[in-house]
Amino acid sequence: MITKVLIIGRAGRLRDGLGTVLRTFPGVADVLAVDSIDSALERLALEYPSVVIVDGDDRLENDCLLLGQMLSTHTEPRYIAITNTLRHRATAQKAGVDAVLLRGFSTTTLYNTFVSLGIIPDSGYIGIPSALNQPQTTTGPILQRI
Repeated sequence: MITKVLIIGRAGRLRDGLGTVLRTFPGVADVLAVDSIDSALERLALEYPSVVIVDGDDRLENDCLLLGQMLSTHTEPRYIAITNTLRHRATAQKAGVDAVLLRGFSTTTLYNTFVSLGIIPDSGYIGIPSALNQPQTTTGPILQRI
């Protein structure tokens, strides 16, 4: 399963970091980013992403009408909203997104959300330490010092 992700949000640490994390998920082939829902409507017609992630900052309430339009005209992708508050969470749920993550979520939560929505298969990816992160031990220099 090859997955293309479209992130809607202002350029910055959240969007860049989210893109970096998503590229490490098995099955995610491409991560695209746009600044606004208006731009996303154009990209949806051209790119056909499997997932749309909306960074629901304070503009979410104003963009709710556009988000609802996007959800009704482009029904194929799964929609995930990232919100700041419970009020924004309710707004996103009312618009019809598939999942809502409160800002500050973990990589594990994001991965589990992708798996539970059927976006990627559960490969046991989270929790398996990377060989790059393992402490390197060598006995040679230690034994020489004893």
